Amino acid sequence: MIEFTKPERLEGQSKHVYMANELSEILQISSREAYYILNSTNDFKVLKFGRNVRADKSSFDAWFHGDEESGTIQTYTPEQIAELLRVSVRTIRGRLKSETGFRVLKCGGQILRAHKDSFDRWIGLTSS
Repeated sequence: MIEFTKPERLEGQSKHVYMANELSEILQISSREAYYILNSTNDFKVLKFGRNVRADKSSFDAWFHGDEESGTIQTYTPEQIAELLRVSVRTIRGRLKSETGFRVLKCGGQILRAHKDSFDRWIGLTSS
C-alpha cells in the first residue's frame, strides 16, 4: 500500500500564495469577506484550482504595499478614521469613495483600509 504524506516546506523556502484565512488576518476582515474578494477581484493575481482559491503572494504584496517599502504596513479602518475625525462612518465611507489626500486600499470596489502613515501625514499628525 502506498502512503501519501504531506510534503514539508523546505527550510528557508518562502510561501508563494496566501490563503483566505491569511488575507483575513492581513486585511482585518472576516474569512467570508476574504473569499468574496478572492472570487471577485482583478486587483491582484488569484489562483483558482477546483474549489480552492489562493492569492499570489508577490501580486498581493505589490497591491497591498503599493509604493511603500516592504514590511508591516499599519492601516486604519473606516471606523477608526471616523472616530479620529469625530464624524460618522457613513461620512467617511462616502469621502473614501471620492478623491482623498491619502492612500486608500480598495479591492473589487470595496474600501478596506487607509494607510496609517499616509493618513497621518494628511491630517498633520506627522511631518513628511
